[in-house]
Amino acid sequence: MRFLGTALVICAAALAGCVTWVSVKPSEVPKVGNMTVGQVASGPHRGHAVAVSVARLERPDGTLVEIKGKPDVRVTSEGEVLTFKHPIVATLQGEVLTIQSSNRAATKFNLSSIQKVEVSEPNLVANVLISMFGGLALGALLSVIIVFAL
Repeated sequence: MRFLGTALVICAAALAGCVTWVSVKPSEVPKVGNMTVGQVASGPHRGHAVAVSVARLERPDGTLVEIKGKPDVRVTSEGEVLTFKHPIVATLQGEVLTIQSSNRAATKFNLSSIQKVEVSEPNLVANVLISMFGGLALGALLSVIIVFAL
């Protein structure tokens, strides 16, 4: 039975970490708090739309990336890494970026002191694979437990 608990903890930990961090320009962070709802797909039922929060953010190289859902923000400034959990409220006034989130009070950064800003994006492929293989492994483990219990 202890093995079952261990397997469940491992699966939960793996799912919790299935995000990709995408680098964006610091000036783009306020857009994360002002994400709009856009139509993504119509779905199998005509007339019904599936909508998620979407933001188009500029990467440091000038290309755009589309972030969906409720991203977290990670800021590296003066060698320290701070993570801000959604929902995010951010403002940019001149050269000062202020970020407030569900886990942190308002924190001010001078743009010149920021080395890197990243936003989280769910890694859907990894989540599906881990869910699928985790379910198979859990099913196999339960089968072994039941066989040995009989």
